[in-house]
Amino acid sequence: MTTIYLAGAIDKNHQTFCREWRNEVEDFLDNIYGIKIINPIKGKDLNKEYDPDDIYYQDLNAVRDSDIIFAEMVLNRCYIGTAIELHHANMYNKDIIVWGRTHDEHYFIRSIMESPGTAYRVRQYDFNLALSVLKILIKAKEGDDY
Repeated sequence: MTTIYLAGAIDKNHQTFCREWRNEVEDFLDNIYGIKIINPIKGKDLNKEYDPDDIYYQDLNAVRDSDIIFAEMVLNRCYIGTAIELHHANMYNKDIIVWGRTHDEHYFIRSIMESPGTAYRVRQYDFNLALSVLKILIKAKEGDDY
């Protein structure tokens, strides 16, 4: 079974966006593939303060346990947590799909995205294209024709 971790902004000022795209991915993949999805904000109140250490280790363990990291980088904001998750995913040789243009030119993000064989970048704000790339990657991992 393929496991996908949904990385990206977790921001109380953009709660609707943060939840909606993750819910769309869950609906799309649950209905079609029945795969395991790790959504780090599912069931959480984004207005509540959580212990950063708990969140940090919980999310990094989820990255380690996932096969694919599907990351949003659309909002004009700092993506420190997402960048750390992408770094760990790269260390574990996980497949990474990032959609959005935020931090396109940042050396750290660029170096992760240029790692051979592990990363795919949908450079424009095209969620449907990113889902299509995810669909192809899942089928390839499961050995299906596409």
